[in-house]
Amino acid sequence: MKTKTKLFLIKFIPLRNIRHKLRDKLNPKISKFKELYPDCVIDPTNIIANPQFVKIGKNCLFNAYNEIWANPPGIEIGNNVVFANHIVVISNFHHYENDEMVPYDTKGEARPVHIGDNVWVGMHSIILPGVYIDEGAIIAAGSVVTKSVPKCAIVAGNPARIVKYRDIKKYDRLVKEKKFFNFTVPAELEPEMVIINEYKPFMK
Repeated sequence: MKTKTKLFLIKFIPLRNIRHKLRDKLNPKISKFKELYPDCVIDPTNIIANPQFVKIGKNCLFNAYNEIWANPPGIEIGNNVVFANHIVVISNFHHYENDEMVPYDTKGEARPVHIGDNVWVGMHSIILPGVYIDEGAIIAAGSVVTKSVPKCAIVAGNPARIVKYRDIKKYDRLVKEKKFFNFTVPAELEPEMVIINEYKPFMK
């Protein structure tokens, strides 16, 4: 039986946790993401170019159609980071001011990108080379991040600018108490189905 047929038939299995396990086993891209980033949930539509230069922490969620384009020195993403959809992170750029050719030359250059712990990146955002996003920051949907973002800042626009800050005292308290949203629980599971003890605090 072909893989596509098996994936289609899996949809009819009533128990969702079994369905997810079988689907993940049959989908080579999901298996590859789980091998590289075992503590994260990464939709198979994501593109991670040169994953050897991409470091991702624990309990991260990457929704659909995101693109991470890494070149050394690479891209580092912390823990508890959530990407919405259609986000692009780039660590390299081209030289256009040159005497060789247009629109740019063949050399290019890369700068490291850092996305800290507990960062939330909104849909259709772009993060450019050399950007450092500190912990707890929020990148609003449609933002183009061209420069570094301080801790707990909320940025929006093109180019992204600080519009406000989240409550840093409350943020620090929640981090200290380790109250993190658990992204490793499948999003489609209803709260009443999540009965494992470690997930109970998130059912309230």
